[in-house]
Amino acid sequence: MTGETEGDGLCGRSGGRCSCCSWPDSRCGSPRGAGIASGPDGCLWFTERNANKIGRVTTLGAFAEVPVPPANSWPEGIAVGPDGNIWFTESLANQAGVLRLRHPSG
Repeated sequence: MTGETEGDGLCGRSGGRCSCCSWPDSRCGSPRGAGIASGPDGCLWFTERNANKIGRVTTLGAFAEVPVPPANSWPEGIAVGPDGNIWFTESLANQAGVLRLRHPSG
């Protein structure tokens, strides 16, 4: 994943506590989170409808986002599939999408 940053204003650690801003907020824009799931990698994965992205936050509070093609597909529901990948619905595109995670070989 690209664009990972620490303490970017969306969620940062301060004194061992996680602090998050509320949407809408001028620091956050208006991504309109719609779904959240705990991934097999220990991260929380979530959809951002208006931003057309899938987001991830690690247990250390680091954020990353992945754009969802096509534009304006409006990702909503999100879940981990039996294959260990992140699956999500794209409401306005009438389809499902998948983020294929790198799995350790074994």
